[in-house]
Amino acid sequence: MKEVQIVYDFDGTLTPSPVPFFPILKECGITEKEFYQKIAELKDNGINDVYESWFQSFFEIVQNSSLEIHDVTKGAQDIIFCEGIEEWFSNVKEIEGKNISHYIVTSGIEEYLYASLIAKHITKIFGASFIHENGKLKAIEKLISDKGKVDCIKKINTFHGREENDCTNLIYIGDGLTDYYAMKFVFSNGGTSILVTPPGKTPEERLFSVSHFQCDANYKKEKELFQYIKNV
Repeated sequence: MKEVQIVYDFDGTLTPSPVPFFPILKECGITEKEFYQKIAELKDNGINDVYESWFQSFFEIVQNSSLEIHDVTKGAQDIIFCEGIEEWFSNVKEIEGKNISHYIVTSGIEEYLYASLIAKHITKIFGASFIHENGKLKAIEKLISDKGKVDCIKKINTFHGREENDCTNLIYIGDGLTDYYAMKFVFSNGGTSILVTPPGKTPEERLFSVSHFQCDANYKKEKELFQYIKNV
């Protein structure tokens, strides 16, 4: 039996939208426009890293709110996924000759995704996280940058008894430029990189050179992605 790992980006890869807006922010009385205004303010004040400014904004808004419990998993059960996700994992499980495990590597919030409907199918989720104390956010614990995704893939390789740079039997599925380093790493080290495009979006042509296959982000059995995974 061939052991295969599929590693997914999350937003824009498994979901139609590449940019999430978390329900807890609405409970804090913040609109999406106000949230991104705060991110811009932090950048003006010297926090130039896109992930640091995003999570620092999120952290400050939630921490300074009147909410008694900072439940960042709110709304996770209502995440809208790309077409076919409901059946994807059971269909993949039935592929003959392959024992496939699933991982998510994302710059998004790890515990939020662990509360989602697909978490039961995922071996491990690598994402950003917070330190909690008495039900409140105390600090940002870790962030996952574009380049940080490569470090996560290296850990997955070692989990499966390979050298950290050996991506044999590993498949990475991503949708945008934030996946560039991960896709390039897998592409260049014996693995398979797949570029998917969510509905209504244009394929990111700058990723063509680091992907073996390009298709729609449609996970139905009769669609291109499943057929490619079945035969790769």
